[in-house]
Amino acid sequence: MEPNPGWQQNPQRPPDEQQHRQQSGEWSGVHSDQRAYNQNPNTPPSPGGFGGGWQVFTPAQAAKYQLKKGIRRLLPAMLIFFVAEYAALYGITFLIDAILAQRIALSMTGAFEFPQGTYYGMRYGLYNLLTGYLPVVIGELAAILYLAGITRIPFKKLFCKAQLPLAQRQPDKPVTAVRRGGWILFAALAGIGFSMIGQLLAMIELNFLYTINFPFYTPSFSTDGYNILDTVLINLYVCILGPVLEEIIFRGFLLRGLQRFGVSFAAVFTAILFTMYHMNLVQLFVPLVMGLFLAQLTIRTGSLIPAICCHILNNSFATLADAIMPASDIWSWVFLIVECAVFIGILGIFRVFYGKEFSPILKWRHPVLSLPAQVGAAMTTWPVVIMIVIYVGTILASSLMTMMGY
Repeated sequence: MEPNPGWQQNPQRPPDEQQHRQQSGEWSGVHSDQRAYNQNPNTPPSPGGFGGGWQVFTPAQAAKYQLKKGIRRLLPAMLIFFVAEYAALYGITFLIDAILAQRIALSMTGAFEFPQGTYYGMRYGLYNLLTGYLPVVIGELAAILYLAGITRIPFKKLFCKAQLPLAQRQPDKPVTAVRRGGWILFAALAGIGFSMIGQLLAMIELNFLYTINFPFYTPSFSTDGYNILDTVLINLYVCILGPVLEEIIFRGFLLRGLQRFGVSFAAVFTAILFTMYHMNLVQLFVPLVMGLFLAQLTIRTGSLIPAICCHILNNSFATLADAIMPASDIWSWVFLIVECAVFIGILGIFRVFYGKEFSPILKWRHPVLSLPAQVGAAMTTWPVVIMIVIYVGTILASSLMTMMGY
């Protein structure tokens, strides 16, 4: 029998085509299932391997397979974050208690009382910084190291110069640093407008939770009673370091790693992850709405710098607003109304000038899968399921502690 040239050209093709033309249809005709696999090598084979025949996958099934594969590759970063954060928390707490063991023993016997606002004599601001913020930084750095290694995206690509919208470009004039910085500031102020919309939605949510007497946990970022050093260090994280690290994770590595599955999916899914990352019901709508805008801003400009500036400005303004918020309920409502009117107005102006360039971004869809199908497939992967369990479990545990008065 002479060698089969078709087999030599394609070793995955059976050597004798005729004997495989069975009535069952396996390897029949022109081998449509094998040809489909050859055209898309990423299409998953059947559990039985080549010997069991190739399973025919529709384009939608193959797309879901690749999407889930990508999620399983990237999302362990968030689990690494949680593990590193809580390991650091318990390790630091154990170390502090070991150092303060003698003070704790004196307090337990009632022989000595330590001043209020301290943890057995340690400034409570310092204790909160070491056990509340430092573990988060350690977790975020661990997630960044994992994502940098798995995606191999250079940091310089994340922090390249932002590309301005077409309306800001002048072919006969170079883009100056002042013009670039001015536009980024304008976009950041518009981002605070999105934050205001999220806060209005959060008010509706919280009023509903109050109505049904749900004991939700409210995170506190107050630094009342802290000394200047503790206040400065905590605000450095809240207003600068935290936004930078979060943007590197969500709009940096995760957004870039997911864009190949569709820009709209990458923006929506990273916004959902960003919401779950905050682990409470109070911060539900603001991270979601802001996450969508920051994703659009990053995709449109091709740089992480505008999103970081927007995030820093938003957190800084929120911290300042909490500090100067009037004590009177009436004046606090007036302050909130003026705040929303100003920044939502800036957002409206921003959309008038640049909406045509930003709005189409979320319309870039996957050619095969709809956005709900993509999100549904992503939410059923094991890393995301574990994240959902942690998210719901944390909310329930914090609500139970709130109900018990802790």
